[in-house]
Amino acid sequence: MDSPPTDASIAALLEGRCANPFDVLGNHPVAAGGAWGRVVRVFIPWATGVALLRDGGDPVPLERVHEGGLFQALFPRDRDFFPYRLRVEDREGRSLEVHDPYRFPPLLDEGRVGAFLQ
Repeated sequence: MDSPPTDASIAALLEGRCANPFDVLGNHPVAAGGAWGRVVRVFIPWATGVALLRDGGDPVPLERVHEGGLFQALFPRDRDFFPYRLRVEDREGRSLEVHDPYRFPPLLDEGRVGAFLQ
């Protein structure tokens, strides 16, 4: 289960010293309204707005939850991981469609990396 990022984890992201950004960013399971849902978090400091794009669906605006550029949206009806892209707006009003690198979870955990190195 995912919990909201702490002030310390947000500060670590902002300062570039977060040891494992996958713990905070990307698509995570979350308890929402007594059921399981998903939360998507992105960190884009220069963005003035971010929307999540899914095939066949309307854009879903992400809420800026920290002035440093942390955005998120809750998806209470989605229990499973889902693919998405982002539409990011900059200060000049330009929109870019990008993939979120944290949408793709790491394939190697610390245990597998350790086993590989031995």
